[in-house]
Amino acid sequence: MNEDDSQTTDSEDIPSENQEFTIGIQRALKETKRKLSASWTTDDTLQEKFFPVDPLTKSRVAAVILDKYNQSTRRWKSFPKAPKDMVALASPLAYLLNDFILPSSKV
Repeated sequence: MNEDDSQTTDSEDIPSENQEFTIGIQRALKETKRKLSASWTTDDTLQEKFFPVDPLTKSRVAAVILDKYNQSTRRWKSFPKAPKDMVALASPLAYLLNDFILPSSKV
């Protein structure tokens, strides 16, 4: 029995190939996470850096929303309540987008 006990302890001390592989993967993942930790930080000003919006545009959007959006019904004023087809929505949508995009004399 002593020989059997010594053999089981020797085989338990030596990690199997699967255990070595798992340990290697865990080390690689830990090292990769450590190296990439600074790369995954978020930049709160990223949108402002690459897509700047001037204050005039913000005020124009606010003016269009005040003028064209009905807060009580939660819908745009120019759109029909019950459109019968998609064509009925095309013109109001085009006008609304033009109000947002094109400069207006109201602002």
